[in-house]
Amino acid sequence: EKVIDIGCGEGVVGKELSDRGANVTLCDVYEHAKIAAHGVPFVLHREGKRLPFRDEQFDTALLLTVLHHSE
Repeated sequence: EKVIDIGCGEGVVGKELSDRGANVTLCDVYEHAKIAAHGVPFVLHREGKRLPFRDEQFDTALLLTVLHHSE
């Protein structure tokens, strides 16, 4: 399963899913200091821009504790 974790923060949830066999990509507007240590692909997303992924590229999209940061 291909999973995108948008607004991943430290990447803890995405790392857990990756450890359980999911193909995870982490994505956020900043790169948390702990991201690189997880060994999970990370994409830096610029606010106000479209996400740099194709339609239907992922089976599941996570937006955990993200929307309250949006206008």
